[in-house]
Amino acid sequence: MKNEPLNNEPLKKELLNKEPDARVYAIKWKEAMRKLYACASPKCKGRIKDIEFEMLIDSGAELCLMSREVFEELGIPIDLSIEWSVRSANSQKTKAYGICHDMLVAVGGITV
Repeated sequence: MKNEPLNNEPLKKELLNKEPDARVYAIKWKEAMRKLYACASPKCKGRIKDIEFEMLIDSGAELCLMSREVFEELGIPIDLSIEWSVRSANSQKTKAYGICHDMLVAVGGITV
């Protein structure tokens, strides 16, 4: 299955009738809607307890994970009673250190 090219005539006519900013937006939207078979996970800046971190956005993840170093920097309570193992994309199995309950994370001005 191939991606649809952006050079079809009806689309060109439709885009030429739009304002320049709307044309650029429409072209970028069309490009963004193409099927991707692989792409890198995007990163963004986010905040936990008013401390900014670089975060990896993984929409397919079941858990939100942080390194032990980040946890220690935040100084937040952690529940060590869990006995979870996490399997990574390469099938490596690692024991989770603990879980932080009810964490608020801000990304793009939205707190979740």
